[in-house]
Amino acid sequence: MRAVFQPHRYGRSEQEWPLYAQALEQADETLLLDVYAAGEAPLQLTSAQIAQRILEHLRAKGRRASYQSWESTLDYLRQSAAPGELILTIGAGNVFRLGRLLVTEKEAV
Repeated sequence: MRAVFQPHRYGRSEQEWPLYAQALEQADETLLLDVYAAGEAPLQLTSAQIAQRILEHLRAKGRRASYQSWESTLDYLRQSAAPGELILTIGAGNVFRLGRLLVTEKEAV
């Protein structure tokens, strides 16, 4: 199972990243997107710094994880998704669109 995760708001992500990382341990592979700011400016940590902390945790647990742009993630999933594979899109913002695009494209084939 793969998880595509888009954290919501900087303040929440700065505080909750350890819990996010722990929950994402359940995925075989995690693809992290930028924080969906919802109008909030970065506080002390940027999206990249939050992602780096989560990535380090997941890699230490032997999990595959990467931090990419939305477009790169979509391209990667288009190329690598297998029929019947479970891909969870989790979080705020536009992450839900990735799943919809993949399903629509697969149905058109």
